[in-house]
Amino acid sequence: MSRLVPALALAGAALMGTAALAGCGTEKPAAAVGQPAVLSAAEAAEVVAGYDRANNEVNATLNAEALARIEAPPLRTTSEAWLRITKQQARSIPLITSNDPRFIVPSGTGHPRWFVATANRVQGGVPSPRPTYSVFTQQQPGAPWLVAYSLAPMEDAPAPALNGASAATAVTDVADLLVRPENLGQAIFDHYAKDLTGKDDFAKSTALDDQLANGFKVGRNVLRTKGRELTRTVSATELPRYALRTEDGGVLVFTASTVVDVIKASAPGGLVTFEPGTNEAALAGKTGAKAFAITRLHAFLTHIPTKASGAQVKVLAFADAPISISPR
Repeated sequence: MSRLVPALALAGAALMGTAALAGCGTEKPAAAVGQPAVLSAAEAAEVVAGYDRANNEVNATLNAEALARIEAPPLRTTSEAWLRITKQQARSIPLITSNDPRFIVPSGTGHPRWFVATANRVQGGVPSPRPTYSVFTQQQPGAPWLVAYSLAPMEDAPAPALNGASAATAVTDVADLLVRPENLGQAIFDHYAKDLTGKDDFAKSTALDDQLANGFKVGRNVLRTKGRELTRTVSATELPRYALRTEDGGVLVFTASTVVDVIKASAPGGLVTFEPGTNEAALAGKTGAKAFAITRLHAFLTHIPTKASGAQVKVLAFADAPISISPR
């Protein structure tokens, strides 16, 4: 269940279009061309079209069990929650299609393999102003391609580094980066929870400061006016990550983390309930409790520069979904 949100395109990215095949062009010596991409743009286009068809079928039936055939965590985890919420709220999901798909495909051989597709999404006949970025993964030969991330950048990102075969570079060695990708969840949380703007390694961005940080502060303040307290902690759960080298030497990385929000009544004997019609109410039902624990999944698209660059980390996209709620 890929949800439509606005996005900005990668600035100046030399992406493969549907008419171009990875590795095609003027012949060059093998050393200069570099290793070809793991699949062609034409093959990637078929993968995207197949996902759109299957995704619309899942959305039409609100069949969460079918998600396992088209998505992988962390996206599948959030999609399952959104389907439960949608069904509980008796809503429907409009048709979603991907227009003008383009691809960033890493080089390499063997499995697992993956690539990034960017496309202008159209939902219910309404086009998005900018592309959405989706990570497609395949674990072994013959296995289905599954979407692991689908995010909409709010700001331009550095262009991916491409070799002479139009293939990108998947990054596994992160020793040169300012922040290690596996530490992003905690570092991002510290940034907004401890009000570290201008004091840490993060540049100000729409996704991090305007969306996530401000949303957290406003939400906590609103709860206080209702006699409730919010405490948030970050889970140490490891979730899949995907990183591409960029032309400036840094990486463009897809990461996710889970946080647990505990909401409790400030006054002794008070009960916590959720406003009807909210996503949280759909997951929790009408039950009241002294406290609730809400597990949320946060997904990010981030540019991490190298230590030597002197640049700062910039969060380009943020997505949030409540995935489970339980009384305390």
